[in-house]
Amino acid sequence: MHGGLSTGPRTPEGLERSRRARWKHGRYSKAAIEARRQANWETWEAARERLRRQERRRERITERQVLHFSRRIDWLLEQFPD
Repeated sequence: MHGGLSTGPRTPEGLERSRRARWKHGRYSKAAIEARRQANWETWEAARERLRRQERRRERITERQVLHFSRRIDWLLEQFPD
C-alpha cells in the first residue's frame, strides 16, 4: 500500500516554493490589480471635465430633439390647418 495521494507541502519553505512555482504572469496579483486601479483612477479635475462634456452633449441632443419636434409640429400644422 504505497503511492498514496500527496497531501502537498507542509513546511513554510515548501508552501512558498509551491506558490512561486505556479506563478505565470502576475496580472491578477493584488499588487497588479491595485496598480491598475490607481492608474485608472480619475482625478477630481478629470472627473469634473468628463461630467461637463456629458452635460454639454446632453444639452446638444436636447436642442436637436426640440428643433426636430418643432419642425414636425410646423409640418403637421401645414398639413392639417384648422
